Amino acid sequence: MTKKMAAPRNRTKKPFHCVSITLQQSRILEALSSAGALGRTTIELREGLGVMHPAGRVQELRDDGHDIR
Repeated sequence: MTKKMAAPRNRTKKPFHCVSITLQQSRILEALSSAGALGRTTIELREGLGVMHPAGRVQELRDDGHDIR
């Protein structure tokens, strides 16, 4: 009896692959500033920018003195 290997999942390629916190923070700042008063959703930041924990990155930016509402 042989084990069957699971078929590879069909995954979409993410536009960003770098996990640098600093780079993620700069992407978030740029996205928020370009969005203006409308802001961005967690899903937009996660899927569009490749940031897996947007709330954590935003909190870090606030702790660094950025005025993010």
